[in-house]
Amino acid sequence: MKTHLKIFFLLLAGLAIAGNVRADVKKQRVDLKNNIREMIRSEVQNDLYEPFNFLYQEDVYKMDESVKIIFFLNEQSEMELKTVQCENCTAGNYVKQLLEKKKLDVDKSMTGKMYRIDIHLNYRAL
Repeated sequence: MKTHLKIFFLLLAGLAIAGNVRADVKKQRVDLKNNIREMIRSEVQNDLYEPFNFLYQEDVYKMDESVKIIFFLNEQSEMELKTVQCENCTAGNYVKQLLEKKKLDVDKSMTGKMYRIDIHLNYRAL
């Protein structure tokens, strides 16, 4: 009877540890999402202040598009875009030139994996 109690206790401890690991992974994914969001904001803001930016060269004055991105985060924490899906190819090309090979500040445990993010581009020229 005592043996069964010990095994049961060890299983509970194992489940508690696994729960903490899942919480850490969830926190890392939220951190990655926030990191990407801030990087996109910064890149878009910098890009729009360039006189001959991508959208200007493509004669885009208005854009309201959803873009699905699948990328690999390599060992150097750089984004390697694998798939960029959207209805408007100009929006897809804009995202490609904006994000390809961008370095992210993430935990090393997040590297070497594939990720999927959805972003929404809403742009209006003044």
